[in-house]
Amino acid sequence: MCLHMRAFHKKKKTLKEKIKPLYVELEPNKFVCNQKYPFEVKDEKFHCGTCLSEFSTRSEVLAHIQREHIWANVKKMIVYENISPDKFVWTDPFNKKHSFEKVGNMYKCDQCSYSALRDKYMKQHVRTVHIEDGLV
Repeated sequence: MCLHMRAFHKKKKTLKEKIKPLYVELEPNKFVCNQKYPFEVKDEKFHCGTCLSEFSTRSEVLAHIQREHIWANVKKMIVYENISPDKFVWTDPFNKKHSFEKVGNMYKCDQCSYSALRDKYMKQHVRTVHIEDGLV
């Protein structure tokens, strides 16, 4: 594969893939993930301390914490607003604004030259290119 292909066309990691659960052992068999989500080992099972779900392996409980607790909280922090009939703004977890507007029959991104015919494609662009890339 040529350098251009590797540099510009490689699959980008999604925000879910970028936010990795990191854990520390506080005391024997008691852990905390990302300084917020506790889990423990009891009777050879891993128990999520946030919702009490039970798992066979450490990797399963970490995947669960990432999917159900960490990612769910990040998604709640991304706020979408329609501030006028033709102007739209997303606010990311760091209070950075990402906007686009409708000009004629096209939606135009205010951060780059991207444009789209449908607002759903523009929302996907803003979320994946500008918000998710900047979070991690």
